[in-house]
Amino acid sequence: MGVGINEPYLEITGSLLSPADVTVARLVQPLHEAWTDSYESPTVQTIYSRLVADYLEKEKYKNPILWLSTPKGVAFAKSLQYGLLVYEWMVRPAQYEQQMLG
Repeated sequence: MGVGINEPYLEITGSLLSPADVTVARLVQPLHEAWTDSYESPTVQTIYSRLVADYLEKEKYKNPILWLSTPKGVAFAKSLQYGLLVYEWMVRPAQYEQQMLG
């Protein structure tokens, strides 16, 4: 994914568990040097916030529940109107992380 695109965009899908009730909006970034920032960078956060805000307005969402897959997105969420914010926080023991990294 990302090959051949020039601008970041939102990939909108339903949830695997509840496709009719949950909308997943995932930022897709181009794979070239101009877009090497991580998702935590202020530049990417600004772009992501604008794309999500535009989507929510277009689809007429009012105070949606935002579910973030990382607490690093809390700053991003502050720029949006939402009714409830949920974020996942998983603490990995160092031993487990070493096994995952090889």
